[in-house]
Amino acid sequence: MNKNITNIGRLTISVLLVIGLIYIVGLEKIISTISKFNIFFIPIVFFLMFVTLALSGFNLKLLFNAKSQIKNKEFFKDFCSSWATGFIVPGKIGEFYLGYLLRKKLSIASSSAIILLDKLITLLIISILGILSLILFLEQEIAILMSGFLLLLWIIGLLALFLPTWRQLILTKIIPKKYAQSFTGFFDTLKYFLKFEKKRIFLNFLLTLVKIALQGYTFVIIFEGLGVQSQLFEIILITSAVTILSFIPITSGGIGLKEGAFAFLALKIGLPIDAAVSNTLISTVINYIIVGLLAIIFLDRNIKNKLK
Repeated sequence: MNKNITNIGRLTISVLLVIGLIYIVGLEKIISTISKFNIFFIPIVFFLMFVTLALSGFNLKLLFNAKSQIKNKEFFKDFCSSWATGFIVPGKIGEFYLGYLLRKKLSIASSSAIILLDKLITLLIISILGILSLILFLEQEIAILMSGFLLLLWIIGLLALFLPTWRQLILTKIIPKKYAQSFTGFFDTLKYFLKFEKKRIFLNFLLTLVKIALQGYTFVIIFEGLGVQSQLFEIILITSAVTILSFIPITSGGIGLKEGAFAFLALKIGLPIDAAVSNTLISTVINYIIVGLLAIIFLDRNIKNKLK
């Protein structure tokens, strides 16, 4: 019951943020801007998003291969399911659902550790880019405050993961005893990768840079479709800052929060706010169309498998 109330609350916040953003910019202005979008760019945007999704899956599979040789078809099916879940569950934690889906191939603790490692690599890159965007686009005092808070979160998180005393505290005081043993396997997996799989971590880092660049380029293409010229590096900085904000679990899948932050930062670099809002709405709609397509594909396959 409490969980349902929380979910309804997050959905309400998302709806209110989107309505507020549309009200500030003007519904007629947004509709007018979107109506001018060149449909020639739609298949390009779909293609870029699918490539980015495939690259994300391949990047994660690269890490999983160190602990378990899962068939590509099975892995990517489960990866897409967890990716789609991440658009619904707050703070992107829905993507950890992959660990549950692969539980017959690898323990949930080990899978969760690998997924977290992939997330940490992504967070490291976007944190650096996000801090740079704050310094360039916001007032100095606000940029220093927000950057300092982000660095503090990193310090606390790394201490909790890698400092033995903090780790022991988590295992004995925070995590219920019946789950403590599983989390021991979680920490062991992280230690294994840091000690023996540095090459895989480095390759993941490089592919993550490519993925972030592709994500930024997708927004540049959408701006092109709206008749607005934008710079790739500036858009990458903005999307990095927005991605960090999307991890704040106060909305459903970051909806409303991401759109508002993107529009605000885009305005800071001189892009029209109506085009920025239209850009995020178009990308969000296309993302959810992809989520829907994946759901239909996998639902159809599951039904066929049961009928066999």
